[in-house]
Amino acid sequence: MRIEDHLQKLRSIEGTLNKLDNEADYEAIVELCVLISAHYANAALHKLRITPADRDIKHNRLAGEIGRRKVEELLGIRAAIDALEQLRPRHVYGRGSDGGVANRALEMVERVRKTCMQVLG
Repeated sequence: MRIEDHLQKLRSIEGTLNKLDNEADYEAIVELCVLISAHYANAALHKLRITPADRDIKHNRLAGEIGRRKVEELLGIRAAIDALEQLRPRHVYGRGSDGGVANRALEMVERVRKTCMQVLG
């Protein structure tokens, strides 16, 4: 996807995220935070010319690829991306019922957003 397409998709997904309730909709919030982080990171990778516009890295491979490629501008978000990925199995697919997980996911996606927006300008 082109950077502009990532940003347009982000506006739409973030609009949906803002409609959700942290306690009642925590599974959807976790899932959307993973998706949002992937769009931000891929847009930043395109801007840095690490990946071409027609090649996005899947969400579950982002942290590893950022580390493997030693993308200094994005190394600080690897832990947040990994943490989001770790929330998914228990809270989206499993029996996790901790509504507070939404707050943790939102904090992590905010770290990703801030870092990527510095790259994107």
